Amino acid sequence: MNDLRENRQKLNILYDIGKKISPLEISSSYSSLRTSQLEKIVEKVLLHDKSILRTIDHIQIDSSEFDVSIIASAARNIMECTNLYFHISERKITPDEIELRFQTMYLNALINLTDIYQKLSFSLNGFRARLEMDSLHRTRDKIKSLSSFLVKTENEKAQILSGRKAAVNVKSPSILNKQLESAIYNVLSNSVHSLFIGLGNNSINYNGFYRTFFDVIKLLNISLAVSTIYTAHVLKDYLDLRKRFYRLINEKEKNQIKEFKSTEALTIYRITEN
Repeated sequence: MNDLRENRQKLNILYDIGKKISPLEISSSYSSLRTSQLEKIVEKVLLHDKSILRTIDHIQIDSSEFDVSIIASAARNIMECTNLYFHISERKITPDEIELRFQTMYLNALINLTDIYQKLSFSLNGFRARLEMDSLHRTRDKIKSLSSFLVKTENEKAQILSGRKAAVNVKSPSILNKQLESAIYNVLSNSVHSLFIGLGNNSINYNGFYRTFFDVIKLLNISLAVSTIYTAHVLKDYLDLRKRFYRLINEKEKNQIKEFKSTEALTIYRITEN
């Protein structure tokens, strides 16, 4: 339980720091599409953090209704947001490639909206739907004109133009080693769904039939540690990109962000049976 309190405190400290440099506390002020995207991803990560903290605090009110799986889900989403964040913020890529990554995400949004409209039996002849269809065609044409698109493989081109993916060739930021990252992601994913592992640790209500290696406390500690580590990496990179925001936090807070980037909470926390 000491680990749990310490991990919760770290995430809370990090959330308070991140809030100072995010749209949660300051007005949006960006000079490029890329910065706009990154700003919203930072906001999303912090909102997930806050949801985790609020859910944990609820245990003091009524532990029988403590939803652990929603915390695991938020932690997994933070990992996914971080991967996309670093895909967009990657340095030393051309403005043309930055434009392609933005347009790929925008095309994906338009494709998804059209699909949702059709499934809900909305008319595609309405004013808004027609505008979005026009945008869809213009976005595809824009993508085809980009030099960074023209050098892609035929398979990559097809993936981009299909609009089915928000990003192509997203690389892990290698915050954790590949094996550990995969294991953590799988643990969190099992808890998101109604799968056997997730049924054993989705609440504090113990059921021996569903007991697995990953009990509630282990899942909570993993979720908190992952959320803290990934959020810290995002905030540090965001500050390095928007250096003027450094003046919004003090030296102690700058050092805390660096400190919380450490993966030690996961690598020395042994997930073993008592």
